[in-house]
Amino acid sequence: MKFRPSPKSLAIMGMALAMLIGGCSGSKLALNANKKGEERPGRKQAFPAPDIPFPEDPPLQGGLNPLMASQDQTLPETYPTQPHEGGQGSRVDLGGATGETKGAEVLLSNPGNELIEPPPPVSPFLDPTKENPEPQESPSLVSPGDVEVIERAAEEEIPLPEPPLAEYDFPIEFNEKVKAYIHHFQTARRGLLERAFQRAARYRPLIREIFQEKGLPLDLINLAFIESAFNPYAYSRAGAAGIWQLMEATGRLLGLRTDWWLDERRDPEKATLAAAKYLGALYDLFKSWPLAIAAYNAGDGTILRALKRSGVADFWSLRLPLETQLFVPAFMAITVIVKNPELYGFTVPQDEPLRYEKVYLEDATDLRLLAQAAGVSLEEIRELNPELSRFATPPHYPGYQLKLPWGTREAFLENLDRIPREKRVSWLRHRISKGETLSKIAKRYGAPVKVLMELNGLQGRALIRAGSHLLIPVPYGFTLTMAPPPEKVRPNVSARKARPKARHPKEIKYVVKRGDTLWRIAKEFSVPLGELRRWNGLSPKAVLKPGLELKIWVD
Repeated sequence: MKFRPSPKSLAIMGMALAMLIGGCSGSKLALNANKKGEERPGRKQAFPAPDIPFPEDPPLQGGLNPLMASQDQTLPETYPTQPHEGGQGSRVDLGGATGETKGAEVLLSNPGNELIEPPPPVSPFLDPTKENPEPQESPSLVSPGDVEVIERAAEEEIPLPEPPLAEYDFPIEFNEKVKAYIHHFQTARRGLLERAFQRAARYRPLIREIFQEKGLPLDLINLAFIESAFNPYAYSRAGAAGIWQLMEATGRLLGLRTDWWLDERRDPEKATLAAAKYLGALYDLFKSWPLAIAAYNAGDGTILRALKRSGVADFWSLRLPLETQLFVPAFMAITVIVKNPELYGFTVPQDEPLRYEKVYLEDATDLRLLAQAAGVSLEEIRELNPELSRFATPPHYPGYQLKLPWGTREAFLENLDRIPREKRVSWLRHRISKGETLSKIAKRYGAPVKVLMELNGLQGRALIRAGSHLLIPVPYGFTLTMAPPPEKVRPNVSARKARPKARHPKEIKYVVKRGDTLWRIAKEFSVPLGELRRWNGLSPKAVLKPGLELKIWVD
């Protein structure tokens, strides 16, 4: 749903943010800084620490490295979008990193529906050892396919009760398009909307608090219904993510980190702070909330050009992309329903906010140990921390704060102190063999090359040398079965070390043929299957390929 800034735009945007944070003036549009502080006050509560034993070797076994698997959060929904028309010429001041800018104007580009980065794969719920299925698409509350339905309903002039417009802090127009979308939500999208109401009950209190602090209209909370149906795991085809569907580049300029370990666009609190800053900036530019949310959807450059063409600062008079034409009346429709749900045939559940406390974590730590230290389930830790993409907290992230269920902080800190730092995440030490490459090693352990380079301080096209070592993170107590443990068998282990204990063993070479299996080869040469694997550094799940040369020791 969002535009994608060009590299040149990002450079300018980066420079402007530094000016904003540093309190510089002169920008055409500055994001509102958090006058009351970016972080809410920490919450503390006395809580007796239960006596939780930490076994010497937790029974975590599996064929893949759980830390290298993405978390499943019940199969995230994705929301289809369409390319926007144009998008250059934006004047939103979103950021800056140096003082080398010639001004705070920012040009955003919108080449269309392109992915900045594909959504991370998702592992089956609580089972990181299975293969990751592709994210599944789910219908959005608003889609370009609605246009015929909405236009037909608008022509029919559906009778609906008039809402008390004086109660809204967003300028609502109860016209035929808005009525048509109300009817659409009452019928074709009813099931989706009711599920969105259930999710919204957890996040609305938090968003309300932040919007009040920032001085934004509280009706803007309902924008999250249209953007993501309040699903923090929602991804669009264009690469926008989270409840507020921020693009990666935009999120980064607003202070959100996105990498292999986590995606803070999925963090409801941090993403809401970023969205509030962005919405405030758009209103400062357009001085109109309908135009501001239209720009949130289409890009402010698109709206500026439409205003220039029409000469009238009225959303309903502008020539805009189809998606944006639907976006604003759909938002007004959902706002009318949320304000008076019974009047339009809905029952909205009571808000049940997520209550949590925060703790700072300096090191990468297995989420299973964190849940154990807090005395809660892994599902509870993951529900409160949807930004985490792996089964561990991120390394090299000064000041990372983990959210814990309310009332568990003191017990957690006491129990965490009992876990030695070196046991919070185990680091497998891989000895590099002759001929091995980073990509081969990464494939063996299920880790992206970029992550191995980051964790081992490698940059650019750094060369790795045979005999040196790489660190691979695995959960403490995890047994890697996809390949033999490095300390027991290496691909280049000498025949003398790997040979069986026989008086006069003889090594022979066998070339794998099409249709061969390890079991058949072991039977043919009368050797144990496990030994055959060990001699050749093969895992139980290894697939034989024709032409592979095997070492076999026979008497």
